[in-house]
Amino acid sequence: MKKTHAQAIVVTAAFAATGEGAVPIPFSDCALLFPTQLKMKVSITVIFGFDVNKSIISALLSSTIGIMKLVFKSDIS
Repeated sequence: MKKTHAQAIVVTAAFAATGEGAVPIPFSDCALLFPTQLKMKVSITVIFGFDVNKSIISALLSSTIGIMKLVFKSDIS
């Protein structure tokens, strides 16, 4: 049941990200993708019963920011 619910969240986030990525303005997709990715990660964390404390939120933010840095680097190149 948890796995199915988590998969539904991932599919929803993927569809949202597809629409957000289709925006034809450079770099604008990053501002939209960041909260989508963060919400997906937090939702999955909650579904599987992990304790959402300061260190978990910090790790999620760090990983999302790291992904955004890669996106900016590849968009500039």
